[in-house]
Amino acid sequence: GLALALTGSNIQAQVGSWRMDRGSGQTVRDSAQGHHGVFGTTDAVEAADPTWSTSGITGKGLQFGGDDCVTVPDHPKLRLVGDMTICASVYIDAFHRNEWIRIVGKNSGKSETDRNYGLWYHPDQPFLFQIYGVGNRGHANASATLTGKIMPGRWYSLVGVRKGKSVALYVNGTHEGSAN
Repeated sequence: GLALALTGSNIQAQVGSWRMDRGSGQTVRDSAQGHHGVFGTTDAVEAADPTWSTSGITGKGLQFGGDDCVTVPDHPKLRLVGDMTICASVYIDAFHRNEWIRIVGKNSGKSETDRNYGLWYHPDQPFLFQIYGVGNRGHANASATLTGKIMPGRWYSLVGVRKGKSVALYVNGTHEGSAN
């Protein structure tokens, strides 16, 4: 299961909250501002769709594998700048690929590598929270990482915080790393 929430100081309110626990359908509802997402990359059933599971935090959740994703259409309110908080609860059942996997993130809309922010994991690395450069040029200007390895078969509560030029990552309520 995966629950996501975004807040940004440029909006002074929550800009998105996707609980991902409905248990049916091809969409994920945003209870904050109506930025609903679709399974995969289109409204149609496709190979990139996650599947509903009964093993979420509150009973139901989404299970992602391979290239599964939920796509939320681009919107200016989701292009966070300034102070922000990004939260996600994630259960990693196993490592499916030996590469960085995005848990949640925002592209600028121009290309896959032109990014704004993201929470990531890698089988051989700690969790990562990144904020990319002003103007979305694809250059990371800060990151914070967990000091230990990620263990499959556990739930993780991740919170990435940007305040001013400082970035911090909290894992299960513990401050695990910061950068300026």
